[in-house]
Amino acid sequence: MHALVRNGGEPRSTASHPDPGAPGLPHRYYQFRAGPADFFAVDSNSLAGPPEDPGDPEQLTWLDRALAESVRERPGAWRVVYLHHPPITTIRHYCEGSDVRSLRGRLLPLLEGRV
Repeated sequence: MHALVRNGGEPRSTASHPDPGAPGLPHRYYQFRAGPADFFAVDSNSLAGPPEDPGDPEQLTWLDRALAESVRERPGAWRVVYLHHPPITTIRHYCEGSDVRSLRGRLLPLLEGRV
């Protein structure tokens, strides 16, 4: 997965979810603050499914609330949302696949105006 900011050797995260992530990471999705930025790690595997799949409503609710809280508490902060699968790409054979369209449709409305 991706790097995690550490403070004194311990992961620094404000997320609290029961679903464990990869070894050494707090969860499948989480957030942390570093200086002037709030970072949100998203598990795109559960969001890039076919349109008839509901995706991961719990994660989307968490991201919606976490972004709203970041905007409210730190209006001048940078907000960085990162994930493995790109919601927008120029790779011709990939850019209009149903999984990419699903990811884009689920994620981009939460990001607009917040990041």
